[in-house]
Amino acid sequence: MEEHFKRCILAPGTSFQLYHIGEGVYAASLTISPEIAALWLPGESDMVWRSRNWDTVALYKHQMEENQWVFDGNTIKFDAKGKLIDGQHRLAAAIASKVSFRTVVVMGAIDQHPMADTGKKRSLIDWLRHKKTSHPSEVAGILRFHARWITASNGPEFQYNALKGGRANCGNERSNEDLLNLLDENPHIVSSAAFARRTASVFTGLFPRIWVGHLHYLFGQKSDDGDADKFFNDLAERTATLDPNNPLFLLRSFLDKRRIAANRSGVTQKDAVAFYAVTIMAWNAYVLDSDLKALRWGPRIKQSFPEILSSE
Repeated sequence: MEEHFKRCILAPGTSFQLYHIGEGVYAASLTISPEIAALWLPGESDMVWRSRNWDTVALYKHQMEENQWVFDGNTIKFDAKGKLIDGQHRLAAAIASKVSFRTVVVMGAIDQHPMADTGKKRSLIDWLRHKKTSHPSEVAGILRFHARWITASNGPEFQYNALKGGRANCGNERSNEDLLNLLDENPHIVSSAAFARRTASVFTGLFPRIWVGHLHYLFGQKSDDGDADKFFNDLAERTATLDPNNPLFLLRSFLDKRRIAANRSGVTQKDAVAFYAVTIMAWNAYVLDSDLKALRWGPRIKQSFPEILSSE
């Protein structure tokens, strides 16, 4: 542990008093020179917590160059293995500005728990990257939608309100820890996120791929392996000639009309309700191998929000 502090000796004139402040934890007040910063700062690809924000680095660089930088109590932190866990932007700014700054360095700090939201808190995407989860942006979005969905456990009408953003989604604001636990309980969300990314071009300019990924996951929970893939792949297949009463034909027509409207006015949260409703209705007819006379849903039609049927 102390060897990481001793590296500071590599910068001429650096001296410090090392304090043992807890079991395996040491601290020292140091002047961090650009040379020390370069020694301690890992490559951007090695920062598993989050990507480097170069706007933040530019701001800190300007403050250091203009002698505006003041020590605000935030520390540079390393874990017990010597890996930097907090302070990358300050170190990068010192290198860029070629200006030294005074701070406290802590060695042996424990990685922040997902519920620890002090300082510049780690986002859910940061934690998913830390866990080396594929497609972290899509997974994070699907998890938030799924948290609303399962909170609305009293039936389709509550799920309708959850999608709409109403009060019936009570408790949808989950902590990072809750959402990471939700992923542990629903690991196939990752494969649905991957599927949504692969098929994103089909829904470009219409609906976010997060909605597609979440519905893919919901359908997958109600069907045999591959049925959800087949449904969305068949929907995307434009070369096949379908009967006008085929649910996929009707869903394509609905989506094409919504694409025009979305290009004019953009997509809103309320559009998620209609997208989920008609897609579930088409899925239900698809798994029952039945036709539909029409595919419409909206508050004026006085239809209940549909329940997802099983293909088994």
